[in-house]
Amino acid sequence: MIKCFPKDISCDAEYLQFLKSHKTYYVLNYGSPRYEPFIKIHRAECAYINGEIYSPHTGAGYTKVCANTIGELEQWCEANGLSKATECKKCLT
Repeated sequence: MIKCFPKDISCDAEYLQFLKSHKTYYVLNYGSPRYEPFIKIHRAECAYINGEIYSPHTGAGYTKVCANTIGELEQWCEANGLSKATECKKCLT
């Protein structure tokens, strides 16, 4: 299952609740579909995409796409014209 959360601050609570109930998921985080340094894949538990330090999560110009596997996110990127995502160095190394 893939779940998208657009660049809308009103989606923040729903996004954080989704992560709490899908702790094994992965999250694609991107602002611009073509700017590769900010097209990252994280674990749902990563502080970069679910902590209080970096908020709002969906209202700061970033879209979040959640999926059960990294492969699903890579396929989603390709199908939606995004540049290749890189893995977060904090949570996926």
